[in-house]
Order: sequence, then C-alpha cells, then structure tokens
Amino acid sequence: MLIRMIRKMDIFGQPINLNLDLRSKYQTFLGGLVSMFIVFLLIGYSVNEIIGYTIQRGIQITQETKFNYDPDVLVLNNKNFIFAIRVEQENFYQFPQFDIQVRQHQNNNEVSLELQQCTFQQFINVLNSSQVLDFLEANQVDTWLCPKSEFTIELEGTPFSKRIASSFSNLVIEISECKSKSSWGSECQTRTLKDSYKLQMITKNTFINPFNNEFVAEDYLDNSMSLYFQPGDLQRIDYQFHKHITKDYQGQIKIEGLLDEQEWSIFSTNTFKQIYEGKNNAVWSRIVFMRSNFSTNYNREYQTVTDLLSKIGGLSQSVISIVGVIITYYNRAQCNQQSSILVYLDISNRLYDYDFNIEHDQGTKGSGLVDPLHFSVQLHQDSSQPLKKKRKTQDKADTIKQPDEDSMEEDPQFKERVMKVVEEQKQIMDQYQFKSRKHFLLATFQQTILMKKSIQLSLKYFFQKLFCQKPDPKEDPHLYVLSKALTSVRQELDVFSILNRIHQLEKLKKILLDRDQLILFNYSPKPVIAVNEKDKETDFLHYSKQQSLKQMTLIEVAEEIKKQLKTTFLTKEHLSIENVFNSYKAIAAKNRKSNRYYYKINRKLKQFLGDQVKAIFKASKLLRFPEDEQIPEMGVLEIMSVGGETAAQYPLSMRPSVNINQQYQ
Repeated sequence: MLIRMIRKMDIFGQPINLNLDLRSKYQTFLGGLVSMFIVFLLIGYSVNEIIGYTIQRGIQITQETKFNYDPDVLVLNNKNFIFAIRVEQENFYQFPQFDIQVRQHQNNNEVSLELQQCTFQQFINVLNSSQVLDFLEANQVDTWLCPKSEFTIELEGTPFSKRIASSFSNLVIEISECKSKSSWGSECQTRTLKDSYKLQMITKNTFINPFNNEFVAEDYLDNSMSLYFQPGDLQRIDYQFHKHITKDYQGQIKIEGLLDEQEWSIFSTNTFKQIYEGKNNAVWSRIVFMRSNFSTNYNREYQTVTDLLSKIGGLSQSVISIVGVIITYYNRAQCNQQSSILVYLDISNRLYDYDFNIEHDQGTKGSGLVDPLHFSVQLHQDSSQPLKKKRKTQDKADTIKQPDEDSMEEDPQFKERVMKVVEEQKQIMDQYQFKSRKHFLLATFQQTILMKKSIQLSLKYFFQKLFCQKPDPKEDPHLYVLSKALTSVRQELDVFSILNRIHQLEKLKKILLDRDQLILFNYSPKPVIAVNEKDKETDFLHYSKQQSLKQMTLIEVAEEIKKQLKTTFLTKEHLSIENVFNSYKAIAAKNRKSNRYYYKINRKLKQFLGDQVKAIFKASKLLRFPEDEQIPEMGVLEIMSVGGETAAQYPLSMRPSVNINQQYQ
C-alpha cells in the first residue's frame, strides 16, 4: 500500500501510448530538415559564443548618467590633460601682440598658471602616437603656449553651487593687449590694426567607446576650439567638462574593491556657451573651463559562464518554441489529414494482401509455380471422393480384405486421370528442374512472397475525398481497394474492436482447451532476451532438453522435475508449478492413448493457412523427387487422396514413434 501511494506521487510519470515501428510520434521529412537546421544553427552560435567568452569579446554595458547641482571635483593635470593656445599671428611666441593669462579660481582665491613654449614631450606624455606628432609638426607646435610641465587644474561645482556651498573651482583664460612684456616673458609687439583677431586652442580630448574590449577610451587632439574677438568688446565662452567613469567587472560578483575603475574628463565643443559681456578695454576675450552637472558611469561586465549558458539556452528555447509551433502545426495537420492515411496505409500493406480482379476467381492466384498444378489438384480431389466413399463402405463391412486396387486401375477413366497427373508431373519437373521437395517448397514460397502486392496513395484518392465521391469498383478497382483497406484498418484500430477481439481469444481458449491445456498454456515459458543472438530458454525447458539426452519419456522428465521441486522450499509459485506438471503429465498420457483431438485442432489450423499455402503443400506431395526413390512407392489411392480428410501423411507414417529427443530437434 505504501509503495503504491509513493508511486502515485511521481511527478515524472510517462504516458503509455501505442507505437508503430518502435515510434510513438509521427515525424515528417520537413520536420527532420528543420531540426537539422536548428541543430547546426545552435552549434554554430554556441561555438561563436564560447570563442567570444574565451577572448572576453562579449561585454554587457550598463550606462548611468547622473545630474548633480553640486558636482564633485574633476582633476586635470599634466598626466591626463594638455592644452595649447595662441592668437593667429606671425611668430606669436617670440613677438606677441596679445597677452594671455591663465588663472585657477578656487572659491575666492586665484592661482595663476605659468605658460611656456609648447614642446613635443608635453604631448607625448599624454598621447603617444605617430599621428599626434605629425599633427603637431603641421601646426607648428613651437609657436603655441602650454602650461608648465607640472600643473594641476581642479574643476568643481557650478556658479549656482557657489551660493549654496563653499566649493567652486574653475579655470579662466583671458586675452588682453600686450603692453610691455607678456606673461611668459616675451617682448610685446605693436598690434596690427584689424577688425577682429582669431584665438586658437588645441586641447586633449577623449572619445569613449565602452563596447570596445581593447580600447575603451581613445585620446585625440581637438583643434576645433577657436573664436574671433574684437578689441574693446568682451566675449566669454564657457566649456563644460563631463566626468566619465568606466568600471570593469572581471568576476562573477560585483565588488567595488575588486574592479578596474578609470576616470575620464571629456568636453564637447558643440555644447559650449558664448556670452557677450559688453565693452571692456582691459580684457577682450575670456575662456572658462568649468565642471558639468552631469556625470556618466559605464559598468562594463564581461560575459560570465552563467550568462553564456543563459544566452545559448535562451536562443535554443526561442528557436525551438517559434519554429516548433510551425512544424508541430504542420505535422499535426499532416497527421490529421494525410499522415494518418499514410500510417493506415502502411499498416494495411503489412496486414493484408490485395486482389484487384473484378470477378472472383476460384482457386489460388499469385504463384506461377502453383497455378499449373491447380487444375490437377482439383482433379485429384474430385477423383478422391468416390474412393473416400468406397473406403467408408469397406470400413463398415466386417471384412479384413484390402481394397481391390487392381479393379480400380482397370477403370479407363481412372487410368486416364492417373496418366494425366503423371504427365503433368513430368512437365513441371522438366521445366523447373526441381531436385528435391525442399527445393520446390523454397522456390514456390519465395516467389509467393515476392509477388505480394502493395497499394499506394494517388492524387485521385484525395480529389475524390475532396468532392465527397465514392470509388467505383468497376471503373477503378485500385482506388476502391485502397478505400476499403483504409476503412478496415480504422475499424481494427478501434479500441472496442481490439478489446472485443481479446475477449474472443479468451473465449476461444476456454472452448478449445481443457483445464490441463489452459494451465500449460498460461505457464508456457517466456522468451528471454540475452546477449547472444539466440534467445535463452527457461530452466524447465533447458532441464528437459538435458534429460532428453538420456532417452527419457515425457512423463519421466516431468516426474524428475517434480522431485527436484519437492526438495526446495514450497512457495505459492512452486505449488502452482506442481499443478503445471500434473497437467503436463495428464496431457502426455492422453497423447499416448489418442491424438484424435489434436488432429482436429491441427486440421483447423491448416484451414487458416489459406488456399495458396495449402495448394503448395498439395503440389509438393503430388510431385516425385529424386529423394523419393529411396522410399517405397505410394499407391494410387494415397496419391489421389492428397489434401482430403483422409489424406495419407506419408512422411509421418514412416516414423515409428516420437520421443522426447525427437520433439526438441
């Protein structure tokens, strides 16, 4: 009871279904092709993802942009930033017409940054690229002004945060007229009169590419910052620097202390703010570097094993689900419309033979070797009827004399029939050259199997089903037989039909077999599936074969096995097996007394073999083979009575008795 309750709790139970050809599912060629395509697609995708995982190609980016009224500090120094500035004129560094001053504003304090002539080394310390050097040479870097080799610039807060907090820092660059000496120590030159002058700047900027595995940030020199100013008018330009932070998570767990974090300062020349501040004779242009309110964080996570498996599994589920719905619908439609017909047709070709003849011919068809003998067999059966009646009359008489065969042979009609049979035998033997009865049987059965007909579907069948037409057996017998075969298979596959036939078999067992036979029938040995090709047998049958070597009878074998069982512990199985041996012993005794009952059953079985098989056996008994020369010649009565109720079983009559040794050979 407990085991039964536990079994009912199994959530992994599998449905029990019928199957055909060891298959429980209907599968189509299209489904197989699509399945192969999906398999190859998933294999290619999986290999590509695995390769990308090994080289850390797959990166997941999470971008987060924050706004702050009081942004934190952004530090620029000679290691991460450089800028160069000049006014467009000839030999500006040595003979400047304008003075440039750079001041760091920190709250209410001002700190001046000294300028010097730009050198290649200052740029190489920040950017190391051959293209940068070419760019500097083309722009005559020695005519530009750069901050000292060691400098630090802090950008923090905004003008609004200055009111609510004490932290505010920015960088201010002012251009004014050079009077005697410039801030870098060069002698001033008289200004050339123009309506406007051009201020040029070169700054180091950074381009962020978070999806690039090798180069997340690329530095470059930006010379797009330029403006025109007029003496006496103050123009102000504000450039805002954004802080960008990239965080690379290398492991499975995000821990702030175990990640690679880099900070970048980036400004966009497209987002500057230009303001006109009116007339001013002291300062004509002002450039302000300040901190932006926005900060952007890039969280770069390399693909992990779990991510890899989830991507592969997700794609697999998606493809199988989407394509599976289409293919399943196709297979279901095929199975409901055509494939069920194909399955039924396959079963029909295995179960039935077909006859497409409109007129029902008597006799056997389908074997070219048997057909020539069909007429002679019918002749012998007809001629054997008076002989049978005469034998019955002689059996009723109280005489021991044998039938007068000589008087029968003198009958001219009888002689003519016998001569015709002999002539037919000679013609068949000359034509086919059979060496033995075994050769004849093998040839005829082989030809019979090869000539088995099968039926195939046709478009005409579907058109008739489409227009609800019934096939006419006279116009198209093939189509009529096809429809009839499919209907028969559907009826036989019906559950009620199957159960009804099982009940009928149980009834037949009870009707045809007595109690002892039923016991032996129910306890027949089971086939054993073994490693060897030849299946093993049960212990009882094996023991019987071993004992048969001693020339023991059936009853003696049963007694010996029964004695062995008595020496063991008697269980319910042993007691039931004892009943089996008792029944076996009783049936063996009946065999000795009479086999009339078994003969009737065998005769019924022969009738179930069919006309064609019976005709082959009858033909094999009519023909004479070279091996028959060693056996005494059969009488005319025996030849003429083949296939009838009193047919002479000549090969069996030659055997004296059947013992246990002969039974199993």
